[in-house]
Formats: sequence, structure tokens, C-alpha cells
Amino acid sequence: MLMTSWSRDADAVPVEVDVVLDNPVGGSADIPYHAALDLAFADFMHQYGVRNTTTQSLRITGITLTPVHNDRDPRDPPRCTVGMVLAAGERCYLLVSKPH
Repeated sequence: MLMTSWSRDADAVPVEVDVVLDNPVGGSADIPYHAALDLAFADFMHQYGVRNTTTQSLRITGITLTPVHNDRDPRDPPRCTVGMVLAAGERCYLLVSKPH
């Protein structure tokens, strides 16, 4: 058994939001590339947080990934799905994988 003491302050890390829905009249938002999609130790996956930063509810009307990427069940709920309504300030998650 190995034990060690922690000699520094612990830092809180905010939940990552990769995709921001910030237009109250709708539109589209890009799902950015993430390096984890090309790293074996990350299982060629990245979980994206999608957040509605407007003051009104927004409906997800489509999710489009490139042909080399797959939509998988995210580690955290709720999963972003077509038809889902995100209230102001709410978030959902998308787990994108790149098969190898």
C-alpha cells in the first residue's frame, strides 16, 4: 500500500462545456475537434457538454457528425438527442467516438 499526503490546496475544476447554444432564435453550433478522438489512452472518444446559455428553452432539431465519428451513450446524463428541449442554463452530453 502506498500513501502520500497532499500538501497543496485542492482546485475545483468546472464542468467542461464544449458546445454553447447562445442564439435565442436558434441556428447551429459546431462540435469542435478534440485531441482525445485520436488518442488510444482516451479510447478514441470525447464527451462534449452542450449548454443552452440563452434565457429561453431551445429544441435540438438535429445532430450531425462526420462519417468517421459515432454518437455513443455519454457517461453523464442526459444524452443530447434530436427533439430534446434544453431549458435556459441546462446542459446535455454527447459522447463522440472515432473507431480505429
